[in-house]
Amino acid sequence: MKPTRSILILLSAGLLGSAAAETIRLKDGTKLEGKILKEDTESYVVDVQVTRSIREEKTIKKADVAGVDREQLDEKAFLAIKGLVPTPDLLTAADYDARLAKVREFVQTYPTSPQVKAAKEISATLEKERESVNQGGVKLGGHLITDEERSSNKFDVDARMIEVSIRSLAKDLRWAAALREFEKLEKEYQTSAAYKEVLPFVKDVIRHYRSEASEAASTYDARFKKQQTGLELQKAEDRAASASAIADRDAQIKAQYDAEKKASVKWITANPYLKVSLDEAVKYADQELKRLDAVKLDTLPDGGKAWREAWTAVHAGGDLKSSNSLISAARTAKLPDRYVKELEAAAKEAGGK
Repeated sequence: MKPTRSILILLSAGLLGSAAAETIRLKDGTKLEGKILKEDTESYVVDVQVTRSIREEKTIKKADVAGVDREQLDEKAFLAIKGLVPTPDLLTAADYDARLAKVREFVQTYPTSPQVKAAKEISATLEKERESVNQGGVKLGGHLITDEERSSNKFDVDARMIEVSIRSLAKDLRWAAALREFEKLEKEYQTSAAYKEVLPFVKDVIRHYRSEASEAASTYDARFKKQQTGLELQKAEDRAASASAIADRDAQIKAQYDAEKKASVKWITANPYLKVSLDEAVKYADQELKRLDAVKLDTLPDGGKAWREAWTAVHAGGDLKSSNSLISAARTAKLPDRYVKELEAAAKEAGGK
């Protein structure tokens, strides 16, 4: 049994889905979107989209055509990979692999495209960065830091990575998540350069967090009353379904709040449907702003410098007494215990040799 013409047209539509499309502009002002299947000296045979699922072939005289605009699929596809560089900070090797796969797909799909050269340059950049990351490097502040550079400046680099996370979350308006990251930064990296530089930014994040919670709290009673009025205006069967959905929503919100309290989360999720979370968010924000305003940055030791000096002394093969003195200074500069232990282990190994 031979397929009917309509089936052939539908099959054609599927096959042509990824092909370049043309816009045929007729002299009467009509525009036809489709694919030119055949062309001779007098006419075009065009596969035209009739509906979302149906296409048909039309023969159009060239005398009736004002012009043909051809879509370049390679140009469109290149736009999708053009933004893969410059890369953002903190990409993993797996992230680079995913980006490289997209570039390779473009080159394989459009091998004759004028954009292939640019695509290969993008690929080369990604390959170079991936290799550095694979060897223990990291990209921060738009710059690649090699494994050796990262090791010698480990305390400040680790702090910078948390700072990048804070700024990224805040950019997405995820205030509570950003402030939880800051809590980590302050706990272990208060003597880092990143802490000192990000502190004013974090205060602004707290103000945004507080402002949203305060505004939601001020309108809570009115919103609750409006919700109740809306329920009362519904039919009985609709009212029961809506009330059940609201109860489920409120139960989930309360469960999240309880879980955060149990986990001792300080920057709780300020939910507009849970009054207690809003009041608590405003109160804690005020408390933290007051505390952070009192922080005297100029009195904090330079933890990054302390790490660098101790690390250099240990790895330069200096005398053990000098190394131990600088490790002691790193401890005084409030480096977390794991950093001090790493220095001590390196010093012990160097001394043993």
